[in-house]
Order: sequence, then C-alpha cells, then structure tokens
Amino acid sequence: MRRRALRAAGVALVPTLALVVAIGLYPGRAALIVHLWLLAIVAIALATAVVSLRSAYPDVRSAFDVGRAPQATPPHLGGLDRAERDVALSMASAYDAHLRLRPALREIATELLSVRRGIDLARSPERARRLLGEETWALVRPGEGVPQRRDGGGVTTAELDRVLDALERL
Repeated sequence: MRRRALRAAGVALVPTLALVVAIGLYPGRAALIVHLWLLAIVAIALATAVVSLRSAYPDVRSAFDVGRAPQATPPHLGGLDRAERDVALSMASAYDAHLRLRPALREIATELLSVRRGIDLARSPERARRLLGEETWALVRPGEGVPQRRDGGGVTTAELDRVLDALERL
C-alpha cells in the first residue's frame, strides 16, 4: 500500500511541475491551470484507489465484468427449430401441411401403432383408422394426394391439439 502511494506521489509530480511552468508562462490563466491540475491529481488519486481496491479484493467482480463475460450458449436445437417452423408453415397453408406436417405425423403414428399396438399402418388401415379417429386419420392416411387448393387454410391449432392428443392416447 505504501509503495503504491509513493508511486502515485511520483506520478503526481509531473502535473505539479507542469502547473508551476504553466503559471509562470501564463499568469493570467492561473485559475484555469489550477483547475486542470486539480483534475489531474484527482484522476491519479482515483486510479490509485481503484488499483488498491482491486488488489485488496481480487475475487470481487463488478457488474460490468459480469455483463461482458462470455455467456454459455444453449445447445442448438436444430430439430426443434425446424419442427416449429414446419408447424407454423402448416398452419398457414394446406400445401405446407401436406408437405411438411403430414409426413412427420405419419411417421409418429406409424411408429406408435407398430410399437404400442402391433399394427402396421399400411397393412391394416381400418384398424389404424379406428384407433386414430377420423381427424387424425385424415392427416396420416396412406396415399393422400396433394391438396387441390394449395393456398387454402392449413391445420388449425385446435385441430393439431386434437391430433396430438389422439397420438398420445395410443
């Protein structure tokens, strides 16, 4: 601490010498020169205090340091992002529902029927239809063609909720 104070006093000599020289050269501006000298001395004292506090408490981090520290980024969930985009597009148009949502729901239905019920969707369509219900069947049935009106309304939120509920009941 004492060494740091001596070093600060040595650094303060530079503005003090500049003060003496400047007042000698410009005596009419003495008030301004003294104010600048005071500003320099206060800056040196403040810097010395900050350095002393940092050395006394090295583990304390300021809010600024915490804010600029690199944040851990969450793992990228590409599949989830894609699924969200597909659902959003499927709600906008019947074509996107057919192209994006239908294959995903069909894959889920095929897997659930096979694993939980021992039913092959392609070989036993009537049994699958009874278990899934008409609304879900309309989305996952085999051989469904491209909708006539591609810009027609897609799947509604309520309809998608009912379809997902039907799949969960399997």
